[in-house]
Amino acid sequence: MPRLKKMLVIAGALLLILSLAGFLALKNKYYVKRFVKSNNMLFSVARQVAVMKHNLTRGSGQSEEDEKIQLFAERYKDKTEWSLKVDFGVSGRRYDRFWGDLGYESWKTILTGKNRRLFELIQKTNRKNKGSFRFIRAHNLFSDGKPPWGEGLDLYTLDDAGKPKYNWQLIDAVFDRILGAGLKPIVELGLMPDAMASNLNYRQKWAKANISPPQSYRAWQELVYQTVLHLKNRYGEKEVSEWFFEVWNEPDLKLFWIEDPDNVGWGDMEEYNKLYDFTVVGATKALPQIKIGGPATAGLGTGIFLGHTLLEKNYATGKVGAKVDFLSSHNYGYIHPLGGKKTTIVKGIRQKVGRATEHDHKKVQKKMQQLPFLLTETGPSTKNEVYYNSRFMAAWWAKLVDAVFYLEENDGPAYAPESLVSWSTEQLLNQGFRNTQWGVAVYFKTPGDIQIVKRPLFNIFEMFGYLSDQYIPVQSGSEFGAPVHAVATKNGDESVECLVYHLNERDKDNAAPDSHSVRIELQNLPFQKYTVSHYIIDEMNSNGYTAWQQMGSPKKLNRNQAQKIDGKDDLRMIDSPRLYQSRESRFITKLKMQSNSVSLLVLRNKK
Repeated sequence: MPRLKKMLVIAGALLLILSLAGFLALKNKYYVKRFVKSNNMLFSVARQVAVMKHNLTRGSGQSEEDEKIQLFAERYKDKTEWSLKVDFGVSGRRYDRFWGDLGYESWKTILTGKNRRLFELIQKTNRKNKGSFRFIRAHNLFSDGKPPWGEGLDLYTLDDAGKPKYNWQLIDAVFDRILGAGLKPIVELGLMPDAMASNLNYRQKWAKANISPPQSYRAWQELVYQTVLHLKNRYGEKEVSEWFFEVWNEPDLKLFWIEDPDNVGWGDMEEYNKLYDFTVVGATKALPQIKIGGPATAGLGTGIFLGHTLLEKNYATGKVGAKVDFLSSHNYGYIHPLGGKKTTIVKGIRQKVGRATEHDHKKVQKKMQQLPFLLTETGPSTKNEVYYNSRFMAAWWAKLVDAVFYLEENDGPAYAPESLVSWSTEQLLNQGFRNTQWGVAVYFKTPGDIQIVKRPLFNIFEMFGYLSDQYIPVQSGSEFGAPVHAVATKNGDESVECLVYHLNERDKDNAAPDSHSVRIELQNLPFQKYTVSHYIIDEMNSNGYTAWQQMGSPKKLNRNQAQKIDGKDDLRMIDSPRLYQSRESRFITKLKMQSNSVSLLVLRNKK
């Protein structure tokens, strides 16, 4: 009898749990999924079902998306004549600039003499053309800087008594230089100081920075508090409140974080959530209005992270929820399917943001509609850098900026990144143009000095700086994803701008002989008398790489070569601004565009 009674109690409890789960399923799927994940047996069955579903889907033949990609590629395969129209009489929409952000492997690189010269060049460009460059992001803020590692700022050590010692010398020098150049930092709070690390042998593979959890999360919290407090005291609340503080880097990869014991080969995101909670407590104690967020993932996990910050128990406070002011992630590769790949940056952004906007809990969905999304690392590739030297990079970035407007128009503001960080190990690496370099410029040794040569990538950021803050969509003649498309903007009745690009993502070596004819018609201009300036990036214009190749690709530059290449790398204006007058308030021109080239037309009111 007692045994039967016990079985009835267990059965009743199970029935109650299932009934509650069913009720919650009607109300919110999030709680049901969380319940399943907390039960090893149920979670094991659910994973097997998910695998079976994936295998069935994968074997079902060509998907609807595959068909769309093929149709799109076929539509523009042989097209060489284009006619783009922009109507500046329509109401545009305001937007904030989101380009010109640069990434480094280490903050320490910013202190080198050659990078100081690069920052001077960036500052000069921003004075001439405000808004070309904005933020700087880097790894290794908290890493040790002594041999054999050498990447960090030596901020945190312990004295002989085991008490923390803070050395602000390098971090002050770094942020002084960034702010002195008129830029602002995206402060990545990572990686782990050796004196705090739980495992001295767990290191990131190339820079050898420690990536293990802290021995004490309270000690980590105090490190974050002291760092943010120091920055606030040195630069002021108002200034530091305008920065972004990002917690760690790519915690979904064991490359930058500890391996998940339940998902071998990937980073432990639950352990990251714990780190995030303690980081936020330390940061907000020093500066309550700080802009802090994450998870800076390489893949997905954005929805799980945001769900934790809103719905789950905080590891540091014991209460539900943690402050989060932005969502961040990384994406590399093709921008659009026409490049011949199913996985693209546009699709990646849709997936990453979609994990939050389509979350099972409405609270998470609503929060994501309010949060900025930052793409804190991006570029065409991390494996084949040969095309970072050439005009391909300018056209690629033109299309990426266009993609942000496209995402906002088609998917909503939550999908439009507010930051695009052009990632590099350094922005001015090694000497001369080499295939293994990323970044916006290179440097050469010259007699008694060095000479910095801009890449076309630098010039496209300067070109973006001419764009105004009111976006006008292209009305006809092309669509986003086509090889030829445009971004148009205006500044009231002062100016209008039309940036036209031709990008072949399959032609990274710029080998295609194709030249496209593009007719541009700008209608309903806000003025009748105006000047037209035409800037161009192609094989022979705004291209220091081509100028260097024509010299025979020297490793060093003699005085004569240095003089020849000087200015060839600057953003070039074709002729002088020409004066036009039209009673119809309309401007028409025809451009001949190489594969992987960019043209910018700037029309200014001549009152």
